[in-house]
Amino acid sequence: GGILVRFSRIAMNRPVCPSLAIRCVAGLALSTGHAAFGMGLPGPLPPTSREMQMPMLAFGTGDTHCAPDCASAVSEALRLGFRHIDTAYEYGSQKAVAAGIQVSGVPRSEIFITTKIPGPVGTERAAELLRQGLRELNTSYIDLLLMHYPCDTSYPDPRDACNGTDGMAARLETWRAMEAMKTTGLVRHIGVSNYHVRHLEHLLAPGNNVSAPFVNQVEWHLGWHDEELFNYSKPFGIQVQAYSALGGGGTSTGHNGGIALDDPIVVSIARKHGVSIAQVALRWSLDRGVAIITATTKPSHMQSDLDIYKFSLSAEEVRSLDKLRAAVPSVQIFDDWPDVVMPVIALGTRPRSLDAKCNVSTKVARWFQLGGRHVDTTHSYGSESEVGVALSAAVAGGVAARDELFVTAQIPGPVGKAAAELMESSMLPALNLTYVDLLLMQWPCLDSASPESCSGEDGAADRAATWLALEDLRASGKARSIGVAGFGVAHLDHLLPFVAKVNGSTSLVAVNQVEWHLGWHDEELLAYCQKHGIRLQARSPLGGPGASHGHGHLSSEAVQAAARKYGVTPAQVALRWSLQRGVPVVTSGTEQTHMVEDLSPLFVFSLSTSELDILSNLSTASTMLEGMAIAI
Repeated sequence: GGILVRFSRIAMNRPVCPSLAIRCVAGLALSTGHAAFGMGLPGPLPPTSREMQMPMLAFGTGDTHCAPDCASAVSEALRLGFRHIDTAYEYGSQKAVAAGIQVSGVPRSEIFITTKIPGPVGTERAAELLRQGLRELNTSYIDLLLMHYPCDTSYPDPRDACNGTDGMAARLETWRAMEAMKTTGLVRHIGVSNYHVRHLEHLLAPGNNVSAPFVNQVEWHLGWHDEELFNYSKPFGIQVQAYSALGGGGTSTGHNGGIALDDPIVVSIARKHGVSIAQVALRWSLDRGVAIITATTKPSHMQSDLDIYKFSLSAEEVRSLDKLRAAVPSVQIFDDWPDVVMPVIALGTRPRSLDAKCNVSTKVARWFQLGGRHVDTTHSYGSESEVGVALSAAVAGGVAARDELFVTAQIPGPVGKAAAELMESSMLPALNLTYVDLLLMQWPCLDSASPESCSGEDGAADRAATWLALEDLRASGKARSIGVAGFGVAHLDHLLPFVAKVNGSTSLVAVNQVEWHLGWHDEELLAYCQKHGIRLQARSPLGGPGASHGHGHLSSEAVQAAARKYGVTPAQVALRWSLQRGVPVVTSGTEQTHMVEDLSPLFVFSLSTSELDILSNLSTASTMLEGMAIAI
């Protein structure tokens, strides 16, 4: 099983076993512990050791990785040397794990099994799920039981179970039930999954008098690793365990993509050690002290995963890998569970003419093939069906799973309650989706050509009614996050107090998409949005055609000089400037060469502070309307 992590906070009155040889004779009766949960299961209780050992490398059985023949994959993994199997109620793979263990011939006493209950489901449901897990896994005990999510995912909106007192109380109730399970011997260790620092802080509050989780299983890989969570966990002895250890599909958010496979730093390290890039990425986690779950059905890949114990990285190599960022980075736009993180480069899908609509699906398909994962569409563009064709083709063709794609859709202005019907009866069916990742109110007024229609009370009332419709769509799961587009400070000054009155905070306003480029950038609006936790997003980031306020100064000497210095195009300089200002961009390239330029090359150079200042002070192309940021 390779490297092991030791757990030592077990009840002192339990007999001690030296290692994973956990078939020690305990001679303990079942009746007391099982009666507490109504288990009614026959047979002796297996003992729990004081120093239980968990193999740091686990074989994962999530449904997207283990299907179609999960039992065979588990059996093969055990045959090759894996001794830790990870499953969950939600994966539907517990029976297959039991079958694979039986076929493998490896004794149960040599295997560490982790499974999970879905979330803070309460005492009775947790007991039911444990009984089911024991039955399906054909075992009398679970080595590690995790609470899969900090929220009950059966809620219409999982966030509802995370925000208020009810959500916190449910987590604490379920955790105490899990602690009680441990005293019966049916569960040897307990932990959590997908917990952020704020969830752990609540759980471990001094007045709760509970034990710390042994494990917190979270997304962790090169390009995406929560150092705050990692450092918080250390004093409590919480072992961080990585799923999606190579990034890409299966990530909790779907958008925390890994580093580029041909990253020169990783390639160089892999060549030095004579190993694969994947092995370098996995070994990096181990050398950081993070346990790993891998997932594959190919025996050759299983063996490759096990071979990461044959080499180690130097401290300098680990530090260099720590600094890597995702090939197309994401930014967090909604700070709750589940986090909503948005790739910082989106492809806009506004057709330049009616004849161009038929080319939108080809354009989006090309974007996905090249590695783009964020697409932006608007109902007023009339291209949703074409976008939907490309989305369906990408998923069906294996280019990307749905949860790897980020889709932004826009309601055409403050249409009030009609927003819900428009979304449910027109936009989602056209996109062939059940939800979008970000839903925006495209304009602060119905007549975008008449800013005066936005300034009165009628305009504010329409915006408020539309916002409530957006909140309802988010609550029903049809939008993961919501925001606005084309809103200036004056509009936000009207909207945010209303949102705060309804929700107690303004955190639901995730994004404000506006025109922003070198020739037109509203610094007052940027500062306002940053103050209120709203992510400003750039539409028309190069200026020029489609921009309301002039060109983007791509021909200026400052831009040209930076392009020559870094060996990039002026357009890349302009896009990089926006990204370094903390403003994600929506591009509109149609040619493959332009799309390639809009992707990973942007992240291999950085503008200096002085260059950012020079570019930020290029003269704007026109005078800004006070308090407005009208976007096309």
